[in-house]
Amino acid sequence: MVSDASCSNTSDGFNFTYEPATSVDEQESPFAGFSVVPNPIEDVLTLRLKGIQGAMITIMDINGRLVFTTQQDRLVDELRVDASTWSAGMYIVQVR
Repeated sequence: MVSDASCSNTSDGFNFTYEPATSVDEQESPFAGFSVVPNPIEDVLTLRLKGIQGAMITIMDINGRLVFTTQQDRLVDELRVDASTWSAGMYIVQVR
């Protein structure tokens, strides 16, 4: 700590010890196989769902307006969504 502008009055330093973790339990996310292609979207958006079942999928524009929703009760690898009428912009995909 410096107590005056000329730095003539300072406190003693201190030591800090850091020991990194040696292991972490790795847990795979249930959405590890989820992806959205292409980016940017053209006319069709493909959601790759690999192993996701029983999920509610919603897509909203950046203002929170719902543009697409579906309930995926059965196991599917891909879901294709017609995006040809969507305005240019950013969209949020939510999987619950």
